[in-house]
Amino acid sequence: MGRIPAQTAKQVMIQKFREDERDSLLDEFAKRQGEIVTGVAQRYEGGALVVQVERAEGFMPRSEQIPGEQFQAGDRVRCLILDVRDAGNQVKIVLSRGNPEFIRRLFEAEVPEVSERVIEIKAMSREPDSERSWPSVPSIPRSMPSVPASVFVAAAFETSSTSSVVRRSTSFVGTNPVRSSSPTR
Repeated sequence: MGRIPAQTAKQVMIQKFREDERDSLLDEFAKRQGEIVTGVAQRYEGGALVVQVERAEGFMPRSEQIPGEQFQAGDRVRCLILDVRDAGNQVKIVLSRGNPEFIRRLFEAEVPEVSERVIEIKAMSREPDSERSWPSVPSIPRSMPSVPASVFVAAAFETSSTSSVVRRSTSFVGTNPVRSSSPTR
C-alpha cells in the first residue's frame, strides 16, 4: 500500500472514530434529558454560557439563564439538560437554569420529603426577571399538616449546601396556606 492510500485509510478511520464518539454522546445525553447535572463554566459566546459537562460541552442560551446571574470560567454550575440535538457533525446539549423543571428537580434532589413523596410539588411559579420561585406543595398524607412540611422545606433551602443555587422563596398551598412574608434572596 502506498503513502496516499495509507493516509486516506487513516483519515477514514479517524472519521469513523469521531462519528462513533458523537453517536455515543448523543445516546448518553438523550437518555439523561431532564436530569440535573453539574458542570464547569468555560466561557460566554454571544450571551450563551458554554459549560463542560463530563466529556461534552453544553450551552445555556441567555433565555434559559436566570437574569442577573453571571459565572466566571471555572465556576461549578448545576443545570438541567433541557434538550439534546444532533447538529450535523456535533451534538448540541441545551442546558437550563431558568426552566421551572430545574427548580422541581432541585427540590427533589435537595429536600428528602419531596424525593420520598411525603410532600409533592403540584405547580411551580417564577417571577419574571427574578431569581424567586414559588412551588405549590400540599402534604400528601392527611395526617401531616401542610404548614410543618412547608416550614421544613423553606428551612432546608436556607441551609442547603448549594445555597447559591437554591436561594428561592417558597409559597405553599394546602389546608393551611403559608406565604413567606420576606422572601430570601
